[in-house]
Amino acid sequence: MSERKSLRVLVLFEVHEPAEPDASYEKYMAEDPQWQTEGHVVAALRANGHEVHFGAIYQNPREVIDLVERIRPDLVWNSVEAFHGHRYYEANVVALLELLKVPYTGSDSRSLMLCQDKALSKKILKHHRVGVPPFVVSPRNQPLKKLPKSVFPVLVKPLAEEGSVGIARDSFCEDEEKALKRAAFLHERYKQDVILEQYIDGTELYAGVLGDGRLQVLPPRELKFSNVPEGEPKVASFKAKWDDEYRERWGIHSTFPEELPPKVARDLASAARRTFRALRLRGYARVDMRLTAEGKLFVVEANPNPQIARNEDFAEAAAKAGIGYDQLIERIVRLALRVSPP
Repeated sequence: MSERKSLRVLVLFEVHEPAEPDASYEKYMAEDPQWQTEGHVVAALRANGHEVHFGAIYQNPREVIDLVERIRPDLVWNSVEAFHGHRYYEANVVALLELLKVPYTGSDSRSLMLCQDKALSKKILKHHRVGVPPFVVSPRNQPLKKLPKSVFPVLVKPLAEEGSVGIARDSFCEDEEKALKRAAFLHERYKQDVILEQYIDGTELYAGVLGDGRLQVLPPRELKFSNVPEGEPKVASFKAKWDDEYRERWGIHSTFPEELPPKVARDLASAARRTFRALRLRGYARVDMRLTAEGKLFVVEANPNPQIARNEDFAEAAAKAGIGYDQLIERIVRLALRVSPP
């Protein structure tokens, strides 16, 4: 396929009520901050000469099939993060696209399932000699009653959520009683298993990775906690990521870190690539890490299909690497077309 060919692209996204006319989504993407990512992607696809179609899906898998059969897209831009309001089904939507044999952006259903399970993905990374924090899992149907002392202090998280959902200041626990109480709360609130992961005191770094066989690690981004007192835990909680007032109060913002020592920079790029390959990621992803004062890196998790608005970490890092936003979106499109359905 010619690198310059205009494509018919179906932008697929989930909605929480029955689908509206396309004109409504045009308006949302232009005016509503919650639709910013989709709006930026659509604008870039059009700037690159592609024919864009909207694909809002609500509660019926048949909606995906009908959209693909009606539009006959050359490519699906996958913006689906959940189905039936639950991230558990994220991989199922991609699996359906695979059954329909239509190319799509981002990682495949297998990778999405691996990354969704924070414990399983860490076990795979540990097998591949990628440093991860020590952890234990408390199953919902048989909650832990005791915890090993070696794991403390811990962060207590839902096992299968993303975007720091379920992570709060109370997720940081220094004793068993508090940790088990938090785990019980999350079991009840999110109806799933819970991971209790050792808190790594250090710098929060995000490494974007772009590619398929040959991988490009983008300049890292740092989540800074400027107003958090020394010695206090710096937790990338839900509020720390999404609550503007909270972020302003604690001086939480994303930036490029000060120049890393050459060895740390090499180790970071190596860990990002090894994580990407071990979890069979595809196209683009973000690897979240913690860097200790001693220069040791721990991979906290991998995020397939991360936020990709113009002002998000991934696009900012790409820009620093000399990849403009429209060019970034086109790179992701072309990477998706390389992987033909079997």
